[in-house]
Amino acid sequence: AILRACGETVPTREVVGALSPAQLRRLGLATARGSTLVRLCRSMDLERLRDVPLDAVQVRLLRERGIGPWSFGVISLEGLGSYRHGLVGDLGLVKLCSALWGRWVEGWETAELLEPYEEWAGLAGVYLMRGWAAGLVPGASADQARLVRRAA
Repeated sequence: AILRACGETVPTREVVGALSPAQLRRLGLATARGSTLVRLCRSMDLERLRDVPLDAVQVRLLRERGIGPWSFGVISLEGLGSYRHGLVGDLGLVKLCSALWGRWVEGWETAELLEPYEEWAGLAGVYLMRGWAAGLVPGASADQARLVRRAA
């Protein structure tokens, strides 16, 4: 819906920045996320981030209100093409870790699951979630995650 509202297959930051958070809300994006997206599109050259070292991009973006580890993981994977940062805090990873570790985990704890994969943490996280959803991760099932959640 947002892409249709922009009128482009790949909208530019100028086009997205011209939308209001209220318009994005009507299109289904949460108000806080819409505000963050519009503010970033209006205040920085997002395309230029590809020319900046990833560590510097991480420091810069994590200073922004509304951008946390999960958002940075999405930006890193989808926007910058880097596999170094995973989707820390993703509900799928929370459920997977909970099933594996036998207790309900907090979002930040999912970083521990991805840490051994080092520069491939982002890609590993995507494949772990996909594998878990298909029942392919030994020792972890959706039923286990539900039981752990109920017990928490």
